[in-house]
Amino acid sequence: MKTKNPAYRRGTDKSTTADTIPAAPAAVNTTLPQTFTHDGFAFQLLRRVGAVALFEKRKPAHSRATFEAVIVRRHPAETICGRKYPERESMPPSEAWGTDGWTYMRLEDAMRGLNALTKARQEAPFQPAATPAKAPERQGGNQ
Repeated sequence: MKTKNPAYRRGTDKSTTADTIPAAPAAVNTTLPQTFTHDGFAFQLLRRVGAVALFEKRKPAHSRATFEAVIVRRHPAETICGRKYPERESMPPSEAWGTDGWTYMRLEDAMRGLNALTKARQEAPFQPAATPAKAPERQGGNQ
């Protein structure tokens, strides 16, 4: 059985340093790491603005990277099945793709998506999970 990196969902990896990711609100004890692996993919944070982040996603055997623009999730301290978890951040789960996360083939498209998502969240600060009405438009034919 394949074991998933808990940092992908639970943000428990402590490999992050203060100068690699903008500081999260003081209430969050564990921020999403700048780099981590999940399902054989290596993720590298390219940019973060508040709760919006852009990651490069790459598999070691593949030469072409993809990019993921996401709304970082924050979780309160809680106990699940007897195990205690601190306050933490995580990537959105697969079920939230298209709502809280988008995959792009080109960095330029990913940056446009990140900017649109950041702008939408700034224009609606009273909605903690505010997202654009639709996914940002992708341009170009071969992506």
